[in-house]
Amino acid sequence: MKLVVKVDEEGKVKLPREVIEKAGLTEGSSLDVIIDGNKIILMPTQSHAEKYFGIFKVEAWPDDLDEYVVEALRNWWKEEHT
Repeated sequence: MKLVVKVDEEGKVKLPREVIEKAGLTEGSSLDVIIDGNKIILMPTQSHAEKYFGIFKVEAWPDDLDEYVVEALRNWWKEEHT
């Protein structure tokens, strides 16, 4: 699919509804903007859950998830950098 859109006086670009629907975007969706030479690439931003899915092995649900994640990151860092 190739469409032409215009940049307004504020530098904004409005994506056509068809593009938004095909990309699975909803109001408030975030996009990564990638500049590759003279190309501008827009990609839906992955959620942290999607990005890091499977990085940790959870054997039992922790009482304090924040503490668990910090400890898991420390352990991962030690393994990667020692």
